[in-house]
Amino acid sequence: MLYYVPSVNYPQPMQKYLFILLLLIFSCDEALGPEDCAGVAGGAAVEDICGVCSGDGTSCYGCTDATACNFDATATIFDNSCEYEIDICGVCAGSGYLDGACNCNGDTIIDCAGVCAGTEIDSDEDGLCDIWETVIDIDGNIYNNILIGNQIWMQENLKTTHYRNGDEIPTGYTDSEWKTLSTGAYSVYPADNDLASQTTCGNNCADIYGNLYNGYVVNDERGICPQDWHIPTRGDWDSLVIFLQYNTEPIEYISGEGESLVSNNVGGAMKSTGTMEGEDGLWFSPNVGATNESGFKAYPSGSRGTNQYYGMGERTYIWLLEFLVSHDATYTLKSSIVFDSPDFSLGNSTSYVGHSIRCLKD
Repeated sequence: MLYYVPSVNYPQPMQKYLFILLLLIFSCDEALGPEDCAGVAGGAAVEDICGVCSGDGTSCYGCTDATACNFDATATIFDNSCEYEIDICGVCAGSGYLDGACNCNGDTIIDCAGVCAGTEIDSDEDGLCDIWETVIDIDGNIYNNILIGNQIWMQENLKTTHYRNGDEIPTGYTDSEWKTLSTGAYSVYPADNDLASQTTCGNNCADIYGNLYNGYVVNDERGICPQDWHIPTRGDWDSLVIFLQYNTEPIEYISGEGESLVSNNVGGAMKSTGTMEGEDGLWFSPNVGATNESGFKAYPSGSRGTNQYYGMGERTYIWLLEFLVSHDATYTLKSSIVFDSPDFSLGNSTSYVGHSIRCLKD
């Protein structure tokens, strides 16, 4: 240690005292010892393994692998902390969205379409977004929709006359021609065919009940339902029935043979209510178990068979997207709901028969 002593002429006795003082100072420094890493003479501070004075020995530890997402260019000692996965928000080793958030911006509101921070609304609070309340087919026909469980169904039977790509669906076949077809076609139940059609159809049964399509339309790869909709599969119908079984009260009723039966009433929960006799519905009496609890509104649209139209007011058959070939005949699966039972059933039908179609949202 150096000390600056100004060049001043002190009296002789004073000079003696200054010399003694400086000698004491130098003696003290030598007694304290050398400086530590902090510059303190005789201090105890030392550098850690990372070269940091008085450090805790951790500052140089880290991920030294340059391919890791948490690579630390300042680290010199590998500590097994490297991470290689980046989460949905771009955070290395992150856990995804923050607690309570539905996206990386921290938004917490999911709209009725299930989109985080989306803009779709459900103004009538029926569980269905306003944009899904209706759907339009290729011909411009507008259909009301209904949410049942987690499925969105058309609430009306299909009435389009074109495939989704715009191709026309043939029609106008006679009975003898109809039963020999092996390609897609549709018919409209005649408004003057029977009591039910004369009572409920007005001038055009398709306006109320939709068209009757053969099974070849159902299985045509061009598709008949609107974009983003499809003819329901067996699995789709199973999901609907299972939901209704768990959400519909069983009922007891008397069958046509006078037998007392108990039903889970799935068909009743799907049927529109009222009767023609009561002038408040489309079904013939007794329309057993009809509550339309599901909102499906199954109408008794009837069918076109081999040589006749039949069943309006009594039953509705709705096609499933499933095609079978057996014993040189082709079959398509159908669902069945009838006026004198609350039950719902599945079966098959020869593909030249005409039944209704309901579409389901993808």
